[in-house]
Amino acid sequence: MTEAGQARLDIPKPDAQDSALLRHLGYDDPGRIPVDTMALLRGTIAEIDMRASPVGLWRMAAVTEVTRRQIATKEMKWETPVWARLAGQMQGNVRASVFAVTLGVDFDDVVVASQMKSMAMSFVLDAVGSVMVERAADQLIEIISRHPVLQGFVGTRRFSPGYCDWSLTAQSQLFAFLQPEKIGIALMPGGGMRPQKSITAAVLWAEEMPCDSPCPFCPKKGCDHRRGEYIHKIANKGIPTDE
Repeated sequence: MTEAGQARLDIPKPDAQDSALLRHLGYDDPGRIPVDTMALLRGTIAEIDMRASPVGLWRMAAVTEVTRRQIATKEMKWETPVWARLAGQMQGNVRASVFAVTLGVDFDDVVVASQMKSMAMSFVLDAVGSVMVERAADQLIEIISRHPVLQGFVGTRRFSPGYCDWSLTAQSQLFAFLQPEKIGIALMPGGGMRPQKSITAAVLWAEEMPCDSPCPFCPKKGCDHRRGEYIHKIANKGIPTDE
């Protein structure tokens, strides 16, 4: 059975009241947005050609080894101690899926062209793109979760190179394994990607897991991405002693 795939994604552009879009623009309360800003937001979304073509690519493999610092399949290793701590407590079979999503080069062109008209308009378009590509990633994870191999499994939150303790340098290994070039994504020398509105990430799947993120195992303070409190009594439980 093929454990890889590619999919066109149906991601509608957000409207001016979209809470995620407003957060990207720095507004938690729609009622506090200035009238002229809301007019710009609505006009930009309505008038600009949103030539986004969301597409995703994914590949899955069995996890063959978990150490204190790594999660490994036959073809790829994740050097991330905090995620390894979580993986070490998963029960039953464990699998890893790696994926990439992008809005395509046409959306980048729209953003660049808008800079010639209005930097404010460009800022709004950039935020729209961020919301759309995040939702494209969520939609692709939902597609992956329906694969027959994963029936009876639960998944973690997605995690990307450059976040938590997974180095951005891992992008080169991820690209070698997944080959996002197939959907038009190019890896830049610093680890970034073109088109700009692209995401690469991984999800771990298991029959049982204590939580869906490594936050309870991570003592780091002041993290903007924290999704759960650090729990000292479980932080080192079940960690393999080998390196």
